[in-house]
Formats: sequence, C-alpha cells, structure tokens
Amino acid sequence: MKAAIESGSRLSYGQQALWYLNQVEPASTAYHLGICLRLTGSLDEHALASAWADIGMAHPQLRARFILRDGQPSIAIGSRPAPLRLETGGAAGVHRLWKETAGRPFALESEAPVRALLLRDANCPAHLLLCLHHIAGDLWSSAIILRELSAGYQARVSGQAPAILREQTEYIEFAAAERRWLKGPQGLATWNFWREHLDGVNTEPVFTRGSVDGPCGEVGVVLGPTEALLIQSGARKRKTTPYAVLLAVYARLLGEETGRDELIVGSPAAIRTGAPLRSTVGYLVNSVPVRCPVSADTGDWVSVVAMNARRALERRRFPFPALVERLRVPRKPGATPLFQSMFAYQSLPRADRNLLPLALSTGGARWNFGGGIAAETIAMPPFDAQFPLALALGREGDGFSGRLQYDGRCVTAAAATADKRFFALACRWPGTQISGRKRQSN
Repeated sequence: MKAAIESGSRLSYGQQALWYLNQVEPASTAYHLGICLRLTGSLDEHALASAWADIGMAHPQLRARFILRDGQPSIAIGSRPAPLRLETGGAAGVHRLWKETAGRPFALESEAPVRALLLRDANCPAHLLLCLHHIAGDLWSSAIILRELSAGYQARVSGQAPAILREQTEYIEFAAAERRWLKGPQGLATWNFWREHLDGVNTEPVFTRGSVDGPCGEVGVVLGPTEALLIQSGARKRKTTPYAVLLAVYARLLGEETGRDELIVGSPAAIRTGAPLRSTVGYLVNSVPVRCPVSADTGDWVSVVAMNARRALERRRFPFPALVERLRVPRKPGATPLFQSMFAYQSLPRADRNLLPLALSTGGARWNFGGGIAAETIAMPPFDAQFPLALALGREGDGFSGRLQYDGRCVTAAAATADKRFFALACRWPGTQISGRKRQSN
C-alpha cells in the first residue's frame, strides 16, 4: 500500500466533489474547518511542535496535494508534514493571524490541506490556530488530531516516550473500495432505492443567491433542559431519536421560511465502516438527502420525517456526488443540487466526546489539554457559508447547543436571528404547527 500512496491514487467521490468546488470557487473558505485555542499554562512549544509533526507523518491526508493526473484529480502524498508555524506577539495579533492561517484559501495542488500556527507572548497565554480543509478531514478527524496532539504533548513534557503513531493507509483503501462497492450488488440495490425515493421531488432552489447583499455569519443556538426534555419526550412517543425530531423541526422552520410544503434537507452522516477507519483522518462523511414533508396536511409530519431519515441513513454509503450525477439533477449557478440547507447532528465516539463542545462553540468552551495546559476556544470570524442556511447541533450538558450559519447573499442576519428564535420556540412543541410566520427568504 505504501507504493500505491506514493504513486498517486484516485480521490473518493466526496473528495472529488470538493476538488471540483475548489476549482470553481478557488477563493472560497466554505470548506475550511478551524479552531482557535487560548492555551493557559507553562507551554513547551518544542514539545508541541514535535507532537504536531508526529500527527502529520501518521496521517497521509495531512501531507496530501490534490493534482491532475491523466486528466483525473488524484492525490500525491508529500514526504514532510506541514510545520507548526511559530509567531511572537500578543493577543491583539490573533485576528490578523487567523485571517492568514484560516481565512486564506488553500492552493490544494501545491500545499498541504492543513495549517497550524502558535502565537506566543511572555506576558499572556499562547494561542493555537488550526485549520483543515474538508477535503482532508471532517469533524471526527479534527477530534483525532486534537486527541493525538494532546497525548503527544503530554508524553513529551512528562519525560515519557511518545506513542509511535502508525501511518494510516486506510483512506486510500476506502476510496478504492468505494468505487468497487458502487459497481456491486449492494451499490445497485442502494441506487434503486434512491432513484425511487427521490422520484418527483422539486429540485428548484428555495433560496436565491444575490437576493440580499450581506456578509456570511452565524448565530449561536442553545436549547436548555426544558426544550431537551420535550425533544426527548417527542422522540420516545414516536419511537425515534432526538436527531430525527430536531431535523423535523428544522425542516418545519424552512417550510415557514420558503412557503414550501416539502423540502429536501441534507444531513451529513459518518461512513466510517469498520474499526480501522475510526482512527483515520480523512473525509469520511456523506451528505444524505432527506425528504421532509411539513405541510399541515401531512399529519404527524415529525413521524414522517423521522421515517424518511431512518431509511435514508440506512443507505448513507451511496456517495452523494454519484447520486446527483445519476439522477441528472439540473445544476443552478450558486446552488447546491437537490438541497440548499443542511442539518448536522454532531456527535463523536465516546473517547472524544469531551471535545464536542469545542466544535459546537462560538467561543468559551474549555478543555483540559494536558501537561498543565488549559485550553479555551476563542470566537473567530466565520468562514464562507456552504449553504444559505445550515444548522449544526449536538448534546451539551442537559441540553443542545450549536450554531446556525447563513449566507448573507441569501439570508440577512436579522432573518437568521429570527430563525433561531423560531426554532427554539418550535422545539417546545415538536410536531405542532406553528404558523403565522410564513415568508420568503427575505
């Protein structure tokens, strides 16, 4: 497998789609994953840099270049990891360096899809800035990176030998196996389901880019214990999950927003089949289109959405880009095919669950980095929006928290704030029609 990595391999379907989007909009930061951590304590920057280098060597996707080979986008793995860049300065320079580190587009054909910077100052806490392009990883991958960075750092500052991280070759194998699966009987059966399930759906965009002119942004969403209990009660009543109820309520919000009686909402799902992929850094998530009928004539629309979500997630392995291609969905400039809104119910494996608040937070989430270092997330300017509206939620304490991201070319900040309030209100009565708010996207 080492030779296969060195000689270049085809991308996965998901990576190929992200590569194409990067070609169309090379200046976009929509598919960046970033975090800024304030590190308080006596930090050993050399130990941190060594731990970071170990991670880069263990995960080939972090050393990748995405190039054209014989007319096909392919992956070329570099021999050296992206270094941890060291800068000196106070907290006042964080936003400027964030713009340089995370707010600058990646040149995927010539640089690694990850950047790391440590800002040091003798009189204030250090700041660690990390940015990963989605083509090389996902939320789960980010958790792996943070966990291994913490473990490697702790080992070094305590005088122990750091764990030897095995080079992960599983992602290259996954990309090849994905294409074989599509051609096999399971791939054919899954395609037949999707072809029938999505027959007759309205693929016209529900939002129009350019209808308003403002910056992209995000608003924090918090559902407290009261809303969480009601969501869980609604899920138990219907023998489904809180994810399905939250998805249905979000779809209802979109129905009120757009005047549609049925929408397709995208929902990202992990496709880490098998134990080896659970510790692999790579783009191992697939967008699953869920049919969401939310009109008053649907009856218990929460149950219908929950059933559609369950059936869709059971077929999550079929790559969304291949689905769009086979369905021949018409492409509209500035619009994602099939759906224009995403609902992400974020979760992590048990070993990394303490890292979830870092991903969901808009600032202020705390984490014990180890080695005498306390970490806290710092709110940074949001990246470009992937969709007109996208909601990401996860469990935090006795409730749920997350963020609603909006594209300022389609939705105003005032409308996004109103959407947040409507969503929290609707979560108190999951399944109940809350009308009187139907309007167009601004």
